[in-house]
Amino acid sequence: MRRCLTIDPDHSGEVIQEVQSKWMAQDIFHMLDTYIDNIRSLNGIYFDIGLNDELGMYEAYPFLIQKLDAYGVNYTFESFEGGHFSKTFSRQEVSLSFISDHIK
Repeated sequence: MRRCLTIDPDHSGEVIQEVQSKWMAQDIFHMLDTYIDNIRSLNGIYFDIGLNDELGMYEAYPFLIQKLDAYGVNYTFESFEGGHFSKTFSRQEVSLSFISDHIK
């Protein structure tokens, strides 16, 4: 269990740096710095978020957008009425249409 917990399971409140580093290595916000050249080479980036996202993702997106803008990355972002799990099929239709238009 210790391999996936960022906070010490003995309730000391200490952050386990080794585990936190693994989480951060997979975090999109941090991955932008590492893979920015690859990201810039993409023909298109699309992402969307529900205004009522149950996982709190909506609060994080302004920071991601700010970082993409700072790097000069071209992207398409849409927000929609709904949550993380609602409107899945209608949102897939939008994203697949975007992919279809941008694949060369």
